[in-house]
Order: sequence, then C-alpha cells, then structure tokens
Amino acid sequence: MKFESKFLKIFSTSSAAELGAKICRKVNVAPGKLTTKKFACGERYVQIGESVRGCNCFVISTATANVDSDLFELFLTIDALKRSLAKYIHVVIPHFGYARQDRIADPREPISAKLVANLIEAAGAKHVITFDLHSDQIQAFFEKPVDNLTAQKLFLDYFSRKKLRNAVVVSPDAGGAKKAEKFAKLLG
Repeated sequence: MKFESKFLKIFSTSSAAELGAKICRKVNVAPGKLTTKKFACGERYVQIGESVRGCNCFVISTATANVDSDLFELFLTIDALKRSLAKYIHVVIPHFGYARQDRIADPREPISAKLVANLIEAAGAKHVITFDLHSDQIQAFFEKPVDNLTAQKLFLDYFSRKKLRNAVVVSPDAGGAKKAEKFAKLLG
C-alpha cells in the first residue's frame, strides 16, 4: 500500500522514469507529481505538481541517450523544487554526464565534469548520490556531500562464482584503468 509522506518526496525526470517508479515501489512512497514537456523550439518545461514546502525531496535522473537535454531537465527540476521551498534536495544520478572530462588533457579544454557539478549545486541540490563515477576525483568537484556508490562487490561476487581461469580485466579508456587494475587484483 502506498502512502503520501508529508516529509519525503521522490521525483523522476523523464530520463529515469522507470527507475524512479521502481524505487518508489520498493520504498513504498507515491511518486512525486512532476510535469515535463518540450516546447516546439526544443526548450524544456518542468512543473512540480504538489506542495514540497519543508520536504526532503529526491530527484532520480540520469544522463545517457540525450545527455544535454537530460541534464538541463535535471537542473530545471532542482530549481523548481528549490523555488517551491523544498527543505533538502538530494539528486540520485546513476550516470553522471560529462564525467569523462574530469581534467585538462590538452590546452584550452574545459573540465566539463566540474561544470556539471557546479550547475547541479547552483540549481539547488544539497546532496548527490551517484554510481561508479568515471574517476573518484569528481567527488571533490562538489562543495556539497557526494555518495559515490559502487557495484564492484556485486561484480566480484558474480565473477568469483564463475571460477574463471586466466581472466582479463580491461578498461575502455585511461580514466578507468585504475579501477580495472583494482578490480583485477581483488578478483585475483
């Protein structure tokens, strides 16, 4: 049975609607009312459809297929919650867009991961929960608390049960090489 919590609200952006619905079912909280749409010119529109005054609000979002659009919808949702006087805004973002650009590798490049972190905070987020960031240093791009959760133990358990011999762990790029090396050592 669902209940309407006076102090806890969970909202999902369009990029994470299915995940948000599953989380709401799991924790037995009614999904927050959030209207999102696109204008003909491509601009995003967001409206919170219920009172969030004094509430702890979680925003479930991700940045995958349409990274720029997904992130902007997230920024607008956070801003709408802030302007609706939410007490605390937690952002749950399983895939952190622009995480690969976490340093300057060549002259005149941006540090895009830092910019995204700044924009999430500027919009009004007070806490970020993410998963397996491209590099751990991204946590330091935030002034607010960040929980970088990992699925490493699940994968270790899975591959350990397989009892693979001569397994090889690879990384798609240099940014993940340290994680791949650590995983290989843990796997033996």
